[in-house]
Amino acid sequence: MIGKKKLGLIIMCMMLMIMPGLKTRAADHKEVTGTLKYDYAFEVLNLVNAERQKGGVSALSMDKSMLDSAMARAAETTVSFSHTRPNGSMCFSINSKVYGENIAYGQSSPKDVMRSWMNSQGHKANIMNSSYKSIGIGCFKSGNTLYWVQVFGFDDAESVSCPKNTSAKYKVSLNSNEETKLVGTEKEDVSTEKEKTTTEKANEVSEKEDAAADDVFNDFSNTKQDKVKGLKTNSKKKKIKMSWKDNSEADGYQIQISANKKYKNAENYVTGSKTKLNIRYMNGKKLKSNKKYYVRIRSFSYNDEVLVFSEWKATSVRVK
Repeated sequence: MIGKKKLGLIIMCMMLMIMPGLKTRAADHKEVTGTLKYDYAFEVLNLVNAERQKGGVSALSMDKSMLDSAMARAAETTVSFSHTRPNGSMCFSINSKVYGENIAYGQSSPKDVMRSWMNSQGHKANIMNSSYKSIGIGCFKSGNTLYWVQVFGFDDAESVSCPKNTSAKYKVSLNSNEETKLVGTEKEDVSTEKEKTTTEKANEVSEKEDAAADDVFNDFSNTKQDKVKGLKTNSKKKKIKMSWKDNSEADGYQIQISANKKYKNAENYVTGSKTKLNIRYMNGKKLKSNKKYYVRIRSFSYNDEVLVFSEWKATSVRVK
């Protein structure tokens, strides 16, 4: 029979054996604090549409949920400056409306970041893409550094007006099973004359830094994805089977299906390296027999700086 004192010692030893494991458990998030610069985000929107107007392309509209997603992505890039999110998923996973992304950091003003993006073929291609209709723009100030994000979509935008700049805290997810969360905000007047004066001075002294940033972007400016080859579509009962040849340079593929040849109200799919996809649903509804659907696919690749797409490869199929 074990005495009370000995039993207590055994239990204590067991606790000591377990506790180190609890202490060494990996963190599942990182807290990030900064300022959501909505005024800068909407200024970038104006600059984007000025460029699109010069190129004869229709204007983009800021989408409410994509604006929130772009701000969250800007906060995430303070943890990992990449098109791969800190939780290991692709950037498109932030919002089902998102189908393209530009990122940047260190540029001191909307004009500077737009100059950097427009001097890069890959970033410019996103900005000038005539298929996009909606956009979300994030500008997150962490310390003295601005982090910039543009996300692009094919859907009509849910309109939103420019909010006031806001102090914010995010829990940036490092776990693939969780999402980054906005856990605190506080509106503040950060557009003071003093800050404007400081920003103007910073703009004057930052030309060399921005030029260096442009050089980094231009390192990838000639990157181009080949159009997807070997696309095959087969119609089964209320199902479309797709297959295509693997592009070794691609990190994944984007697919759209619509009942409209202009791809209005399209269902969007994103795959990794696999080269097959079975489609049974469009916008939550089963495909209809004896109905014609339009499908298109493009490949994409990304590194820490540039997300590059191929041209669309399109076809149509009538479902059995």
